[in-house]
Amino acid sequence: MEEIWIQLDMEASKQQQRTYIDPQSGYRVFTTYGLLQRRNCCGCGCRHCPFGHREVSDEHRQKIRQNPWIEGDTGNSDTFDVVSWSGGKDSYLAVRALQRENQRPILLMTTFDGITQKVAHQEVTLSMIQQQAQALQLPILLIPIYSQYPYLTRIEQGLTLLLQTHRIHRLVFGDLHLDYIRSWRERELNTLMTEYDFVLHFPLWNIAYPELMRDLKNAAVQCTISAIADESCKNVLKIGDAFDETLMEKLPQNVDTFGENGEFHTYVSL
Repeated sequence: MEEIWIQLDMEASKQQQRTYIDPQSGYRVFTTYGLLQRRNCCGCGCRHCPFGHREVSDEHRQKIRQNPWIEGDTGNSDTFDVVSWSGGKDSYLAVRALQRENQRPILLMTTFDGITQKVAHQEVTLSMIQQQAQALQLPILLIPIYSQYPYLTRIEQGLTLLLQTHRIHRLVFGDLHLDYIRSWRERELNTLMTEYDFVLHFPLWNIAYPELMRDLKNAAVQCTISAIADESCKNVLKIGDAFDETLMEKLPQNVDTFGENGEFHTYVSL
């Protein structure tokens, strides 16, 4: 039933309808669009709250399956480049690439486990992601993921929220060279690209690792290991190690030196 609510809300919100009829109870339910007109959370734990239930008590919020919400000032910007943000070096370098282009404002987008409040695989908490967004002075679209909802449905829910007030020019990923991942994104996001009129962008694609490392060093940030998945890496790495050339030289030969196959993950302290 809850997935039906999501679809009803998205369709009604796209049509700028303030409510829809719950097919089970017959009651009218405020849509994301309708609640956005209030401009703030009312604290009632609304089904489609677009404000992260920030006025709801901590105890009650833990029992709610939260909807996507946006934090930070989007200013007067009409159109954004939206960067898939994990908190690690690749997404950070993608942001730096866009900043050098200086074509349009940037908005971050992070998916995280709605129960554990962690970014999948990264072992990075939501609060750590929020700290990064604040340090970068960039708005961020936060999308909690729950096992009973399809991942792409949640992505669409988040994009639908953003598109109530802004447009998306590019959805940006920090992918480096894995064709199957890029192909999956292009295939699975094709319907949304067509409906919402945005394109995918891969600013780091096939850039040589030495060049990426130089850019990371020039940024003068602290990049550390946040998670280790590959067993052979566990013999030479530990959580908190600095990600640098010295670390890359220690990695086993079968390991991608940027961890592109998921061997390890990083966190950038700003």
